[in-house]
Amino acid sequence: GNHVPPDYKGKRTVNDIVHYAETARDFKNEAEKAGANVTSTHREDVGCTVVGHLFVHKVPGRMQFSLKSDQHTFNREFVNFTHQVHHLSFNDVPETESEMEAIMLDHEIQDKVSKWLSQVFTSHTKHTTHEHYLKVVEYEYKNRGFGYARANRIYEHSISSHSYATDAHLPAVKFHYDLSPLQVTVEYKSRPWFSFITMVCALIGGAWSVMSVVNDVASTSGLGKALFSDSKTMAKTLRDSS
Repeated sequence: GNHVPPDYKGKRTVNDIVHYAETARDFKNEAEKAGANVTSTHREDVGCTVVGHLFVHKVPGRMQFSLKSDQHTFNREFVNFTHQVHHLSFNDVPETESEMEAIMLDHEIQDKVSKWLSQVFTSHTKHTTHEHYLKVVEYEYKNRGFGYARANRIYEHSISSHSYATDAHLPAVKFHYDLSPLQVTVEYKSRPWFSFITMVCALIGGAWSVMSVVNDVASTSGLGKALFSDSKTMAKTLRDSS
């Protein structure tokens, strides 16, 4: 369905959520006393918004979103796991929460580590389960100068997705991740200031050498004299015709 922003945008702690629920209940009671219509209507385009982070080990694993409860039953005919992934990335464990937020808001890092680009995965049939396979590769950047991202170690991943319908279990969304044993190291090396002067001198010297060789070949073969005499003859002809 369509993405619907949640009413609650605070922290996902027990105290904060309980406080929000109590406040919403009081607001509903006051609205009912004032005669306002607070009856909610059923909407088919409303889904869940999942935001957060997990601490995982550097071994193959799986993240799964599904329905499970010992106190509820679910009608599988109405379970739809159509979803949109706005951002999913792997990073080293930051020291503070502010450091994690800074990494997540860094656009350069997002472009490298999150390839999802808000892709939508639609369940075209009932009982559809979606599975995503991620191959994660570690990249280490060394000697980066001013203007580069703050993180010197990032994890890029490739994505392979498919979906299927099954009656064996309730629909779900599964993210299988596998960290590659290989590591890519990118090292930045700056050139000294005099390298530009050296390159310019090399270009000038090369051009001079080529012109000297061409001049020597033309002089030895007589091609230069022939061209010079032809040009004099052509100029004389033009003067006579004028």
